[in-house]
Amino acid sequence: MSAILLRLPRAGCWVPMVLVLQCLYAGPVFPQAPQHGQPGAPIAQADIILAKIVSGRASLDDIKSGLRTGKSGDIANMLHALYVMRDSLIIRKLLHSMWYERRDLHPDIAWHRLQSPVVRVALASTLNRILRGNTREFLDYIRGQKDHEIFLVRSQVAVALGINGELQDIDILSAYVLDESDHVAKSAVTGLAFMYRPQARDELVRLLELQPDDSKRAHLIRQALLHAYDRVHEQVENQ
Repeated sequence: MSAILLRLPRAGCWVPMVLVLQCLYAGPVFPQAPQHGQPGAPIAQADIILAKIVSGRASLDDIKSGLRTGKSGDIANMLHALYVMRDSLIIRKLLHSMWYERRDLHPDIAWHRLQSPVVRVALASTLNRILRGNTREFLDYIRGQKDHEIFLVRSQVAVALGINGELQDIDILSAYVLDESDHVAKSAVTGLAFMYRPQARDELVRLLELQPDDSKRAHLIRQALLHAYDRVHEQVENQ
């Protein structure tokens, strides 16, 4: 999977996010083989479909092809990216059908691939972002996976809760920053950055003080504070 680097959001700006993004320039959320992106390496089919989705040019057949052939991480990235195409009624109906497992409507989907919690958290996150209202069942599912034994699931939960931006989830993200998995920690720092809330900024400052000054996690947190909260710092300094 190729990494797509997106600019972190500013206040009042919702940026379409693909979970394959490099968490604050420190590596992808999903481990990946090193051959993609190297000179002369073939472009993976999943990358091609993902690029079409991000550009808003993906057809329904493209998306279903990705769902049939992609690995769990690929599919999760595609589902996050479908937020870009949220104005399409076809896409909304597809996401809704996948969540409620309407196999009769889409018998050509490899439904077993959608059972993975890694994928389902991504689906819940995108539906939560798109519908913005009566979405409690999606948030309940995401939060219900917070202690999952698979680190990729916890990574998904971290970014999903960060994008959602509810203050009650800062405690979950804070604990994740200290997780034994570096991928979960990266995702949690990214999640706190995506919140763009003073409380999340203050928590990052607190967590930074707990890290050895020359550690990778300290560097990651500093990058989050610089890229996501520099304007907040400017506002504080000018008060």
